[in-house]
Amino acid sequence: MWDVFQRWLAHPGFIAKDGNLSLRSCVLNELTFLLGEEQLRPGAWHLLAGLAAKYPEGHPTGLDVSLTISTFELATEPPEVGCMLELLFSLAPDPHTRWAVFAAYQNHPSRLRPHAKKYSGGLITDQDCDHWLISQGSGQDEILAPLESHP
Repeated sequence: MWDVFQRWLAHPGFIAKDGNLSLRSCVLNELTFLLGEEQLRPGAWHLLAGLAAKYPEGHPTGLDVSLTISTFELATEPPEVGCMLELLFSLAPDPHTRWAVFAAYQNHPSRLRPHAKKYSGGLITDQDCDHWLISQGSGQDEILAPLESHP
């Protein structure tokens, strides 16, 4: 099964900027669906994390946006699903995949800080959250950490 996914992930219609968005959505959605199966989760996550490393934020193919919408944003939506958030925050230590953690919170920025405290193991700090929130135009929002919480 993983070999079949590898072939689809390498297909020019999947990769190309103006490729087949239905194909892209279908493949990414299927991989994301497999995350719900405990036995298949490691293999599916390996492929998704590999895509995040290969197609970083701002990549001209738009695969970063597709990954964010199909997979990463789902982890931030209620109800809170621990295994999805653990997977998402497992991308934080790698500078090639860290972008995906923050991209996942574009539609739910107020959830970034509590999820980071609970799931990042300290890899995403209050300062990291503030920096990202300010970069997203939330510089005056109450979701920024109070100054006394900064070391």
